[in-house]
Amino acid sequence: MGNMEHDFIVLSHNHSVSLYGRTLAILSTYRQCIELLELDAKGKLKKLYTVGPYGSNLDRDRIMEHQLLCNNPLDHTHPVPMSHLKQKILAFFYTKALEEPTEFLRKEKLKQFYKHFGLIERMLILKMQLIDSDNILLRYEKRQSQMPLEMLVGNADTFSKNFKFYVFYNIPEQKVLKVFHKNSVTLLLMLRNYCDEFRNVRSLQMPWHASSPSNNDFFRAAFDVALKSFSGGLAEAADRFNPTLPISSQSFSTSPYLDYSLFNYDDRFISTLERPRLIGMDPIRFSDRNTDLLKFRVYLEKSSDTWQDYEMGNNPRDLVTFIFHPYEPFFISIQKFISRYVLNFHVYNTKTRVET
Repeated sequence: MGNMEHDFIVLSHNHSVSLYGRTLAILSTYRQCIELLELDAKGKLKKLYTVGPYGSNLDRDRIMEHQLLCNNPLDHTHPVPMSHLKQKILAFFYTKALEEPTEFLRKEKLKQFYKHFGLIERMLILKMQLIDSDNILLRYEKRQSQMPLEMLVGNADTFSKNFKFYVFYNIPEQKVLKVFHKNSVTLLLMLRNYCDEFRNVRSLQMPWHASSPSNNDFFRAAFDVALKSFSGGLAEAADRFNPTLPISSQSFSTSPYLDYSLFNYDDRFISTLERPRLIGMDPIRFSDRNTDLLKFRVYLEKSSDTWQDYEMGNNPRDLVTFIFHPYEPFFISIQKFISRYVLNFHVYNTKTRVET
C-alpha cells in the first residue's frame, strides 16, 4: 500500500472506509484511489490491489517514469493525467451515445458528451462503498472551486447543477457497469427495492437486517409516502434521496428496538442510521405496531441555552446522535447544544409503568 502518512482520508461516519466480509476498502481523497486490503486468517491486513489511477502495474510504471522525467510531482491541486477510472467512465458515456437508435439522438448525445467532457474530467471521488468483494459504488462530485466560476459566467445548466454521479465498477474485470446521475429515478428505485444490498449489515445475534424499505412493509409504506410528498415527483425525490448513496454500512444499527415491524416511531428524530438528528420538543414515543399501545418513551435533556428565552422552541442547531447496542435494551445519546455536550445512558426499566 502506498504511503498514507500524509494522505487525506475522511473517517467521520466511515466516509472513506468500507468493509465487506474480510475485504477493506480505503478511499484516498488526496490520491484519488482506493486501496483494497484483506484480513487474513492470522488477523493481519494484506494488500490486494489499488483501484484508481492505473489499470495495471505496467501503466503505473510508465506514468511514474514520465513524472520523474518531467521532474514535476503531482498533487490534488494541479491538473492530473486522466486516471484509469476516469478514462473508463468517459468511454462508457461515449459508447452509450453511439448506441442511440437514431442518428439524431446519437448527435445530440455526442454534443452533450463533448460539452461536459471537461466537467467530468475534473470531478473527484468523494465517497465509495463495497457492494461485494468484486463490485464497488463510487460517487463523483465537482471540485468545490468549480462552482463559483460557473455561477459567475452564468452557464451552469441542469447537468452542471446536478454535479454528482454514481458509478458501479467491477474490480476484477476493470469495467464500468453503469453510471447514474444524481436525480436518476432508476437509482432511487434500486435504493428502495434493494436497500439491503447496499447496506450489507446484519447482527451476529439477530438473523435479520435492520429495517429498510426492501425488507419491511411498514418502512416501505413510510418511504413511499415520503416519495410522494415532493411536488416535483420522483425526479425531485431522487434528487433528495440518492445523495444518501454510497451508504456507510457500519453506521447502521441492528437493534430490535428500532425494528419497524415491532415499533412505530417518528424516524425524523431517531432511526437505525447513526447520524445527528434534530432534538424534538417532546419525548420520542415508541408504540406497539399491532396494538398502537405506547411501549416506552425516550427522554432527552432540554436546552438551557438562551434560545429558549425567546420561546422559539429548540434551537435548530441542537442535535442528538444515538448509538444502540446491537440487541440489548441499552443505548447512548450524545446531545450537542450551542455551548455544551450532554452524554446520556439509556437503560430500559422493566418496572416502569408507561401511561399514555
